[in-house]
Amino acid sequence: MKGEQLVFDAAGVETSGGFSLSVVVPRGDLLALAFGIDGTKLDLDRFAFTSRHDRVDAPDWSGGVTFPSAQLDMSQAVAVEGKVTMRASDTRPLVAFLSARKPLKGWEKNLLSIEEIKGGGEFRLAEGTLSVRGFRVAGGKIEIRANARVTDRGAFGKVLASYGAPSVGIELRGQERALHVLRPEHWFESR
Repeated sequence: MKGEQLVFDAAGVETSGGFSLSVVVPRGDLLALAFGIDGTKLDLDRFAFTSRHDRVDAPDWSGGVTFPSAQLDMSQAVAVEGKVTMRASDTRPLVAFLSARKPLKGWEKNLLSIEEIKGGGEFRLAEGTLSVRGFRVAGGKIEIRANARVTDRGAFGKVLASYGAPSVGIELRGQERALHVLRPEHWFESR
């Protein structure tokens, strides 16, 4: 399936562009309405921010998401869960999400480096809530780790962002963000 105007809205950050979706169903049970969708791929192309994070001088970004192992359960409420790997042409989508309605006080200048990033983690999408565990992306000097959930009320959880040696913890509280600059690695691991 291909299209030109796929729109993502994650915690108030909206971005849209072209996409290509290839769904693979290696196993399934029609009676139980449960299906494996291992190997499914979503490619994103020419995406641009349509919300307040729009930057006229920034080129469009591209990326892709692959589900090496995933399960779709439609028996009651639709739920999808499994492992995901992702790649993006630069870090702007992640930084826009992390800063949402509150700037990161200068950190975004380092994190906005334009270079390809790769990563992944475990996810579950059910009843309008996306949960990610053990999420990690890296590219060049940048590394971002996260455990969070995104709902219609915003994002909740914790993030550890590093640019070379300096690190900062970012606490996600709905629409608010709180920075942890003292021993951020300890803060991230202990909660």
